[in-house]
Amino acid sequence: ALGERGRAMLRRRGQQIREEFARVLRRGVAADEFRAVDPDLASRAILGAVRMTATADDAPNDERAARSLTDLLMHGMPPQASGD
Repeated sequence: ALGERGRAMLRRRGQQIREEFARVLRRGVAADEFRAVDPDLASRAILGAVRMTATADDAPNDERAARSLTDLLMHGMPPQASGD
């Protein structure tokens, strides 16, 4: 078991990672590289998706899964144009 100190350290590290993601998203929005999103919410969603994908017992944890998740995060789920 991690104990309270270990859990507190993991929470701090998780917060640091979320904050860094949010900074990257803010810069990307300001540079028109990303559409305007709530950077704090988006960073939580991205890290949550990564964590769930990486730790799922029933999901592939390989390059294909990483590419698939990246595509989903970057392009969403728009319908295909007719004729595709």
